[in-house]
Amino acid sequence: MGYRLDWNGLSMVFAGDCEPSTLTVEHSQDVDVLIHEIFNPPEMYVENMGWTEQMAKIVAWTKHTSPQAAAKVFESTKPGLAVGFHSMIAPGTPQPILDGIRTGYDGPVLITQDFTIINVTPQQIVTRMAAFEPAPFLVSDPAYIASKGGANQDPSVMHGLSPWLEETIIGIPEIEAFKKELAEKGMR
Repeated sequence: MGYRLDWNGLSMVFAGDCEPSTLTVEHSQDVDVLIHEIFNPPEMYVENMGWTEQMAKIVAWTKHTSPQAAAKVFESTKPGLAVGFHSMIAPGTPQPILDGIRTGYDGPVLITQDFTIINVTPQQIVTRMAAFEPAPFLVSDPAYIASKGGANQDPSVMHGLSPWLEETIIGIPEIEAFKKELAEKGMR
């Protein structure tokens, strides 16, 4: 799901949980702020949450936007400020996200967390954090994870996008190769 808001000569696009899409690029031209979902690299979920590599890649690459894919969206739209959200931010986590974005985008970028404030005027874009107590890296209780089927659930139950929307995805070679492997196993 995504939204574009234009008001008094200012504009913002919000692209929610998504893979990178040409639809987002098409509707994000000339925006002041593009807020786009960016997920942590799969390794973060393997190392910090005990997921299998395959499950981490399915979630990070086929249900969300990788930092490298977000870079393609940002480079194609060149917003006044590119904003990434939906990443888990904890010590050691922002740098791999920023490194991935910088593989293809060198404009202004902000990786947000809860309570990030963005003020946009015709003269400038200013960001700041509201005062709050930051939370630690989210790691769920093992008993709770087990009660929900475990972290290593059968990925064949994962649902894909509608074919018409799948055609708009902006591909990343490594991710496309992984998706092909899944398809060969009968998974989406």
